[in-house]
Amino acid sequence: MSNVLPLQDKISVSSDENTEIRLLITDFGDGYQQRSAAGINNTRKTLSIVHEFLDATDSATLRTFYQSKTAGLIITVIGPFDSTSRNYFLEGFSETATQGGSLRTFTANLRQVFDT
Repeated sequence: MSNVLPLQDKISVSSDENTEIRLLITDFGDGYQQRSAAGINNTRKTLSIVHEFLDATDSATLRTFYQSKTAGLIITVIGPFDSTSRNYFLEGFSETATQGGSLRTFTANLRQVFDT
């Protein structure tokens, strides 16, 4: 199975992206601080990817994909906030029935990784 997130053209505008910045901070006690990046990859993205109003076929595709990535396997996402391809791992996902149970909404939480 591919590592590329399926149905990227159906990602909802209610998805969001957060940036976590990791710094090493030393307080000197006299009001001064020294700050430096915590490693070469100190800026990490987290995504909450939402797919709304999916039919049975698309729901099955996404459910199968997410279930295959529960062991920390890489998921490649292009965008949705820019055109950059980044690698993530799945922290969790939820599936909700909508429209009287005929359609589904999926929300997945992804954390950026720098290994391949």
